[in-house]
Amino acid sequence: MAYPSGCVHQRPKSPFWWVKIVPYKGARAIFESSKRTRKEHAETYLDERLKDFQMDLGHVRPEQVTFNELAEDLKTDYRIHGRKSLERLENRITHLEKVFSGESTN
Repeated sequence: MAYPSGCVHQRPKSPFWWVKIVPYKGARAIFESSKRTRKEHAETYLDERLKDFQMDLGHVRPEQVTFNELAEDLKTDYRIHGRKSLERLENRITHLEKVFSGESTN
């Protein structure tokens, strides 16, 4: 199955068609109203939403992102937003690196 994936369905007593979107393997499904009363229009809406998710992820496979990449992204976010706790964050990341690299803490 290619990701992101999705389908349209109509809930009982609802005039609108709903979409179910699974952004990537292992992700929780996202359910949202298309606010469309015709199935064809809801399918078009779903296609547009799937394109949005595909653009957000690009070619990144979430299950292949490494700890170091996430840590660097978090540090960059702290720098961009001028957070005062950047130094504390770096200290905590140092401890986590030991755990994720397999080093013992003793």
